[in-house]
Amino acid sequence: GQAEREVRAVGVGGDTVTRDDRTFFVNGRAVAVAKTHPRKGEPLALGPVGVIPHGCYFAGTPHKDGFDSRYALIGWICRDRIVGTGTPVL
Repeated sequence: GQAEREVRAVGVGGDTVTRDDRTFFVNGRAVAVAKTHPRKGEPLALGPVGVIPHGCYFAGTPHKDGFDSRYALIGWICRDRIVGTGTPVL
């Protein structure tokens, strides 16, 4: 469904990302909980914490199994990696 593909900026440059265990916070507001492992595969490394660099974003999905900035393989999403936006038509 649409919610499974939705990605949004939950933190922008200058915001502070912190983590308590596997829960990520942006400016003190809980935004995501990271899983320890995907359904199959190696352990998932946790994404970055600290002040988000200007021109970058902490991307999040509304789905608990989403793959977004809470994981190191994604991390901050910076402007040079954004190629466009999409809108479902159906």
